[in-house]
Amino acid sequence: MGNTRRIIWPTLLQNYGNDEIEAVLAHELGHHVHSHMIKTIVVEAWCVHRILAAAKFWTRHLRRHMFLQLTDVAICRFLVLVFSALSLLLAPALNAYSRFAERQADVYCWKSVPTLLLHCAMEKLGKQT
Repeated sequence: MGNTRRIIWPTLLQNYGNDEIEAVLAHELGHHVHSHMIKTIVVEAWCVHRILAAAKFWTRHLRRHMFLQLTDVAICRFLVLVFSALSLLLAPALNAYSRFAERQADVYCWKSVPTLLLHCAMEKLGKQT
């Protein structure tokens, strides 16, 4: 984000060969080429907007029946419940989008470097974390 774009970190340079670094770099460039950062921000902002709109709707609707005032402490508990429930409902869609973005970056990488290099690098990264 911003003016600095750093992909290679010290552990990558210490633990991986040049071919594997090239594969990781190609994968990350795939994210850049497909503008995944901006798209992810937009998708997540839309989800937050939907959650806040639902919370506003239910708070206004239930205020007439359950809450005396908007300053009632019970509203906070209710909002936590609404946020949690809607976050759980939206999680599969966000995960699906994340998988889609990763697949796009992988395809971009596979066009640039041999598949085996990316596979080896990703296995090492998976064991490292």
